[in-house]
Amino acid sequence: MKIIRQPTGNLESDVRNYGDTKPVAKLKAETATYIKAKSTREVLAPKAGEFVQPVGPGISVGGVKSQWDDIDFMKFITKELGEEFFVSDLKLNVTEIQPFIFYIFRNFDRKSALFTGNPTSADLSRFITESYKKLDSYRKNLPNDPPRKKKWIRFLR
Repeated sequence: MKIIRQPTGNLESDVRNYGDTKPVAKLKAETATYIKAKSTREVLAPKAGEFVQPVGPGISVGGVKSQWDDIDFMKFITKELGEEFFVSDLKLNVTEIQPFIFYIFRNFDRKSALFTGNPTSADLSRFITESYKKLDSYRKNLPNDPPRKKKWIRFLR
């Protein structure tokens, strides 16, 4: 680095010589406008192999007024039932426990447990019963969609 001007000790004259040169100041200004500019869709599009958050109905994560969400309820179930229930009784791998729980949640009424944040033993026993019922369909990779509501047709007279 080359020192162009030697400091004189007089602050008024030295302040004029302090700062960026014209090319550096121009580059900083261009960079600031580039950063502030909105990006195009092509630039923001995910590249091959990058994770993209799926968009869709997905799994409900609870409402604003709920004490818990599905993650909290899942942690409660794994703590209360223990890993042995899933591995020994249901013959699942350790890596399959969380996906299996969310598979059961697709068709499992848990609104009151999430709202209060205090699931009962009845909730646990219902979960155990559902686990045994849905184990074969989970292994066969069948969907566990909630039952559709019947639409009533009204006839005009």
